[in-house]
Amino acid sequence: MDYGVVMTDWIPLPGSAKARLLDAAIDHLQRQGYEALSVQAVARAAGVTTGSLYHHFGNKLGLFTVVRDEMDKRMVERIETALDTLAAAGGARRKGVDGEAPPGRADAPDGGGPVGGNGGPDRGGRPVGNGGRDGGGRPGGNGGRDGGGPVGADGTGEAADRSALATALEVAFDAAVRFRVTRVLAEPRPDGGADVIAAALVPAVPGRSEATASVLAAAWRQALRAVADGGDPAEARAGLRWLLAG
Repeated sequence: MDYGVVMTDWIPLPGSAKARLLDAAIDHLQRQGYEALSVQAVARAAGVTTGSLYHHFGNKLGLFTVVRDEMDKRMVERIETALDTLAAAGGARRKGVDGEAPPGRADAPDGGGPVGGNGGPDRGGRPVGNGGRDGGGRPGGNGGRDGGGPVGADGTGEAADRSALATALEVAFDAAVRFRVTRVLAEPRPDGGADVIAAALVPAVPGRSEATASVLAAAWRQALRAVADGGDPAEARAGLRWLLAG
């Protein structure tokens, strides 16, 4: 995969028409969702013509797909990083018990802050530019990493425990709330695309069950939907933790 081409496709020049269209699209999608999204309203908010929007994204679906793919990619990165960190911490703790090394910490990462096209946060705190890792672009069926997904609780690729899964999804939940993209991520994909959050969870669930991973991803997106519809983020987060960790 040509890294330069993929990343250039997402990262517009700061202040360019494409950058303004992406920023406006995120605002409108978060407030209204895909069905109510108006290309005319997005173009007007961006200060460009609808012809410019069609030139850069093809149509309304193309615009949504670019935004959603990038937001999904960044959530996958946070989930995988959290699972890997917790797996490493679990291994260190076991070594400490065996007298081989001091116990490690099980603190989960917060995935870092959002960054814009100029390396800093945009005014709304949403990731609208070069905030992802160099994973070669948008995530595919393997969760967006070349390695095929996160390792399990013992670092061998075995299933993570329920608490680790809950923590990883909470990290991504918190990031979506902080970036104000809860509705963007909760919307059903009109193109019927695969759920990359579920794909990222497959290596961490018992038996690598795609059905189990899909259920967990659906619960995560429903928690985001509750927040997008005006629910208390703390309550939605607590519900997610109760469901996943017991």
